[in-house]
Formats: sequence, C-alpha cells, structure tokens
Amino acid sequence: MRRFLVLPFCLALIACPPTSDDDDAVDDDDATDDDDATDDDDATDDDDATDDDDAVGAEEGTFPCSTAIIDGWSFDADAGSEVVVGIDSVEAATTADLAGWVNTGTDPLDAQAKFIDGGDDEFACAFPPKFGSCPEITFTPKTAGTFVAAVQITAEQSCAGDDVGYLIVATQGGGVLPLTLTADDVDYNR
Repeated sequence: MRRFLVLPFCLALIACPPTSDDDDAVDDDDATDDDDATDDDDATDDDDATDDDDAVGAEEGTFPCSTAIIDGWSFDADAGSEVVVGIDSVEAATTADLAGWVNTGTDPLDAQAKFIDGGDDEFACAFPPKFGSCPEITFTPKTAGTFVAAVQITAEQSCAGDDVGYLIVATQGGGVLPLTLTADDVDYNR
C-alpha cells in the first residue's frame, strides 16, 4: 500500500506541478536549473543527493550494489502521530530489492540505539527489481525525538547494475519530515 504517495506532494511517478526548475537539456547557467543534462556550475549542482525534481522533502541516494553497504537518513518526529517512511526505486538501471529499518538516534548501526521497526516488500517499486518489492516503515513515536532510517538491499542478485538508486521520504501527520544524510555508503559490518 503506497500511503506516502497520497500525501500532499508528488513523487517522480506522479505528475508534478511546474517548479522554477526548467528540466531542459541545455546548460543555461542559472541558479534554479539543476536537472539538465549538463552541469550548470552553480551551488545547486545537478543530479546529487539533494536533487529537487522529486517530492518536496523526498531525497535521492545511491550506494554500491552490496548487502554490506547502507545509507542512513535522520529526521525528527513528534510523539503520538504516525510516521511513514517509504523507500522507492528511481530508475530501471539502478533498481534493486530495497529494504530498511528505523532506529532512534542518527546512526543506523549504533548498538545502543533502540530498534523501532523494519520494512521489506510492502509495495510495488516504481521500477521493479528482478525480485522483491519496496519497503514502507510505519510507527508511532511514544516520545518526540530523532530517528534514523537505514536503506539497504536484500540481495546483490536483485541489482540491475553496479549502483543502487533510491528515493526516500518520511511523513508525519500529513506533512513531510526533513531528512539529513547521516550515514553514506557505510559498511554494515564495521
């Protein structure tokens, strides 16, 4: 069930209203164009982890196709209201069987952190991998705090290529929670 898609924003698969981003293939060297085919040499470089052609608050990430590598995204959430974290594929060339979990804190591998919940195969990915589906993690915090969502793959055989690309979004009470990359290409076996 893709509950995070019905919230008041749009993902790559949904028709989005136009933004100041002109999404062209021409390098026009302006400060708002960050999705063209060539780098426009400004502070909002194109095709990075903070790429803004997706839903407001959604973030894109990549990591090598390895079950030993994860990314972690932290966010703050209030007590008593449901949080939904969805992780989806972004293109056929970088799809894989994604999975994830949420802990307290900012480090997804902190042994002292409290495990909240995990997700795997809750909804069909935008770009289906060879097998598996995409994760959605739902929980209601008992106390306000900082949480971290980890992104990983379940099997290297599910990867379409050498790298895995994904889109992650966290919502609470109908609003999007800002995400911060706190673990980038971290070795799970550290």
